[in-house]
Amino acid sequence: KIGFKNAFDFVDAIEAECKSRDINIVMNSFTWKYCKGFTYSSDETRSEMGLINEVFRLSCKQRTKSAIYSYTIMKYDDTLIHEDESCWGANSTCQKLLQKENCSVINIGVGKKGNSLLRGNTCLHALEEINNVPYREFKIFTGLAKLDKNQATYEKHSEKLFVWNSKYLHTEYEWGALLERIKGYESTHEDEAKEILRYEMKNLKEEGLKIFKENIVFPIDKRYQEAIIGKGES
Repeated sequence: KIGFKNAFDFVDAIEAECKSRDINIVMNSFTWKYCKGFTYSSDETRSEMGLINEVFRLSCKQRTKSAIYSYTIMKYDDTLIHEDESCWGANSTCQKLLQKENCSVINIGVGKKGNSLLRGNTCLHALEEINNVPYREFKIFTGLAKLDKNQATYEKHSEKLFVWNSKYLHTEYEWGALLERIKGYESTHEDEAKEILRYEMKNLKEEGLKIFKENIVFPIDKRYQEAIIGKGES
């Protein structure tokens, strides 16, 4: 639905536009294969997030220091340094983005997940970790990594990830209730036909914290909600 002729030209264009407005860009450059025993190098390991993200990574000044959930940043920003054992913990890049007051999120062509376009933003999982949702649990992944491009050799490295509890692996997310709240802000723009969603991170945080407080299992399948609440896991 939304295309481009050349990924390099596309990335060059958005970078030039943002530089002219003194705006920084952050993109996902995640590498889940580290969880399967592959080594990780911040300088050499390709992003698993698609062509646009990989082209952007090659042009960036900063890749945050996580072997699983790294972000690439156009202009170096020391307020977004990853400093947490947990991928989405309090001092992770992910939660630092969530806490920013002047951060806009733009999803283009990501598609729907369940009943809404609200997907593709890992800060949703940071909200789950903040609320210690009962359908996820911590798991530690250990391997060999070079987290800095100036690091000469691979070193043993561990990261903690808030993964799905195996009992609930087959459920589907339904973030629609949260998106409906975010759509109440004038700054939110949604075009379902073109699969474009734009919103402010501060609104995601505010409404996300509220809705999880009301129902800590709200985004998952109702049959699992009932099973969790029935067992007193919430």
